Amino acid sequence: MKKIVFILMLLTSKIVAQQTANDCPVDSIYGYSENMNVAGSKTLYSYDANNNPIRIEYKYWDGTMLQTNNIDSNYYDSNNNKIIYLRYYPANGGITRTLYTYDNNNNPATVLTQYWDNNNWVNNYNDIYLYSIENNLIEHTPQYWTNNEWENNYKYFYTYNSSNNQLTKSTQHWENNTWVNYSLALFNYDVNNNLTLIDEQGWNENLNSFLSGMKTLYTYNSENQNLEKILQMLEGTEFVNYYRNSYSYDINGNIINDIRYQWDGTTWLLMNQYSYTFDTNHNMTELLYEEWIDSVWVSTCGKYNYSYNGYNDMLVYTRSHLTNGSWITSDSVQYYYCAASGIDDSENGSDLFTLYPNPAKDYLTVSLSIGEGQKQNSKISIVNSIGQVVFSSTPDSYRDDIQHSTFDISQLPTGLYHLLLEDKQGRVQAKNFVVAR
Repeated sequence: MKKIVFILMLLTSKIVAQQTANDCPVDSIYGYSENMNVAGSKTLYSYDANNNPIRIEYKYWDGTMLQTNNIDSNYYDSNNNKIIYLRYYPANGGITRTLYTYDNNNNPATVLTQYWDNNNWVNNYNDIYLYSIENNLIEHTPQYWTNNEWENNYKYFYTYNSSNNQLTKSTQHWENNTWVNYSLALFNYDVNNNLTLIDEQGWNENLNSFLSGMKTLYTYNSENQNLEKILQMLEGTEFVNYYRNSYSYDINGNIINDIRYQWDGTTWLLMNQYSYTFDTNHNMTELLYEEWIDSVWVSTCGKYNYSYNGYNDMLVYTRSHLTNGSWITSDSVQYYYCAASGIDDSENGSDLFTLYPNPAKDYLTVSLSIGEGQKQNSKISIVNSIGQVVFSSTPDSYRDDIQHSTFDISQLPTGLYHLLLEDKQGRVQAKNFVVAR
């Protein structure tokens, strides 16, 4: 069955959605006004029977309504490999497409990008990939369409060890109709296949060889967790420290701290840090970025909070800034999911319910169409602009084929809310309403 997904983005606050089993993402809105949150962007997804996204519609808020910016369409072969990707811009009629081919092992072999001009497809970019018998990428050649022919630019080569760890990445540049060496990266590993060194080198034409210019060193603990990363640069004939990252972990193996230092010539100086918090399912719930200023940690870019449903799918992403000692939500993204049978949305199918009045003041009525006079269990939730479920109930009165409920919302503050309805078939529909007084 087709699935529809939407993600909701809200500037200065955020709404979260509920989800059912066999989930798929649903809707996205982003925006701001002085009095309340306003839909600023919306993304709608549709899926085929194999859960491949086949249609994605991106909308933006133009100040009065949501307008479609572009519509993406995907087509797949019998192996579920994407073979055609189309992007259409309704405003100007522009169309681009990407064509994919695959080798016998379903590895991407070519990726060709074109645009529609004067009733013809015109080449734009082309990528060619080659693989080893172990299906490791060994060569990548990007090309650009110039003067009615493909023009080379760079070519990349890769080698691997018996454990399929990458050993080298070499780059060549197309100059005067021939390939010339450009750069080389060497990778070293310990006995546990942990990356311990990246040696980045540039081609020296005078010496006709590669010369090392930058190294990155990694160390690990007994649990194979990366404890430290040090970046060194070549100065004269010696490598000197430049940056350093140190990492710490919780008892579940989740990284909880990433501190960055800068070398001043004699010692490591604190620069910034990322602090992470995870739930028991290893889902990140908070990310805090701070800078070391005047010997104290100062939040300069805010913090990010995430919430999840019972299937570990993200429901809410919120960014906040510290203002006068308090965290103030600045923008957010919310994700909605549907069951395998699909999620109905007022723009994508028949309505499961209607709500009125909208805007509402003290009471909100929801009418659910249930069909054939059969009572069915359904769940209604109201979510506020910071992702909190402020109300949850089951409609309690019926008349003919309509299920009615009137809710007292007199205690809800003025603002934008999201009402989510899930019926017993697992279908989910979400609608916005405004409380105004």
